[in-house]
Amino acid sequence: MHINFETKRNVFEMILLKGLEVNRLLMVFFVIGVIMLMVLFGLVQKFRLDYLGAKRIKMEHQVIELRKGTPLENLSIASSAGKDQIFINYEEKIIWSDILKELSVYCPENVQVTQFKSTSSGRTVNIGGDAPDQASVADFVKALQGSGTFKDVKLLSSTSVQAEGGSTRIVYSIASTI
Repeated sequence: MHINFETKRNVFEMILLKGLEVNRLLMVFFVIGVIMLMVLFGLVQKFRLDYLGAKRIKMEHQVIELRKGTPLENLSIASSAGKDQIFINYEEKIIWSDILKELSVYCPENVQVTQFKSTSSGRTVNIGGDAPDQASVADFVKALQGSGTFKDVKLLSSTSVQAEGGSTRIVYSIASTI
């Protein structure tokens, strides 16, 4: 029997190459599988977010409908689903955009508001800024007291400071409950 070493080497190389091709094929299938799992998990998350978003919108519409037909004073709505209870108390809800609009209505043109801070309870606010004179600060405090939104308005401080250009400005601080 005659063995040709050249033929034997070619057969060995073919077996080795086939093994590499199988490994590549397995790697491609593995990568495709991982990509498909990632797409699947992404779709599941998207569907969950869409469902929760739709549920939130539905609840917001229900609250808006209830708010239209009911006076806002001391309104308490309780909705129970099993053990979960949802309480919405409109008396405690502060709509800050309305508060800031009200502040801008009662603020004289020559008075600047540079600070508006709420305490941790959310019911007390501190308003700070500057004005050209004490009379403007007094007018601002009186306007806030007559607003109805701002209650228990107190002037905490008003200090005269030298502004740029040599003019004198009054820096004030006001506290109020809303």
